[in-house]
Amino acid sequence: MPSPAFQDVHVNRPLTDLSVAYLQNPNDYIADKVFPVVPTDKPSNIYFVYDRGAWFRDLAQERADGSPSAGSGYTLSQKTFTCSVYGLHKDVGPQVREATDNPLDADRDATLWLTQQLAISRERQFMTNYFTTSKWTGSTTGADIVTANLANGNWDVAGSKPIEDIEKQQFNLKKTTGLWPNTFVIGTNVYQALKNHAEFTSRFQYVQQAIITPELIARVISPPNVPETGQPNFKVLVTTAVYNSAAEGATDSMTWAGATTDALLAYAAPNPGIQTPSAGYIFTWTPIAGYTARVYQIPMPQNGLSANGTPAVRIEGEMSFSMNQVAADMAAYFTGVTS
Repeated sequence: MPSPAFQDVHVNRPLTDLSVAYLQNPNDYIADKVFPVVPTDKPSNIYFVYDRGAWFRDLAQERADGSPSAGSGYTLSQKTFTCSVYGLHKDVGPQVREATDNPLDADRDATLWLTQQLAISRERQFMTNYFTTSKWTGSTTGADIVTANLANGNWDVAGSKPIEDIEKQQFNLKKTTGLWPNTFVIGTNVYQALKNHAEFTSRFQYVQQAIITPELIARVISPPNVPETGQPNFKVLVTTAVYNSAAEGATDSMTWAGATTDALLAYAAPNPGIQTPSAGYIFTWTPIAGYTARVYQIPMPQNGLSANGTPAVRIEGEMSFSMNQVAADMAAYFTGVTS
């Protein structure tokens, strides 16, 4: 062996143009893509809800000459929201900052870590509030759609009819609320079943490369008067965010943030507004924090100073929101429709 060896003349140092961190693509999170976000300057308030039935009755009557017209009206109710504030921080001391080697950057790394932590928390809360069972009443059964309600079995079974199953609920939502659903949120197993299902692949095999995307699924199941592009458009969203369900110090347990075998068909208002119904609204208390994480630095000189006077820093992230189910009858939930 020649001497000296490379180990004798080289000392390993950190690469300055490479590091490895597990950061999810922001597009994997759907919590900011389904229901409209409503800014509010107070942490809690009320909003008015018009009685649905009164707006769809046929109450006009023939009026005789010189007689008063028929009279009627509608009722109002109130709902409340209360925004909670969610936060997390990471402290960066002057010793760590001064000792950190390139390409590491303690402030940047803490900011990215906090941003992902808060995004995961928001995503999981979205699933708990909206993408779950026993929440929605807009289906043909008035409850969750299960295997027994499907035309010909679960969607990953040969001979099943997912398009017919979805269309049935679309038409029921239109009949129940007067509005076509415009959003279809699906778990990962549901997406895999639909993208490989003959009901979808057969429609594209002769006209383009048969790689079924969420956009192509939307094109097939988009209801009347709700285009797959434009506004208000029909969109298909796949719940692809993941998180580690293990406690700190335990063996990692990576899992999906949302139910993999479920789907949510809903009307989500393209924009919030007066007399604008929606299955859900998300209120955010903007003077404190938004629905998107706000990350900022707090000098902490009591925790240490460098020789040049740079203090320890607390890097803190905050969000503030209230995820409200506004109209349970404006969505239908499919549960366990794949294996």
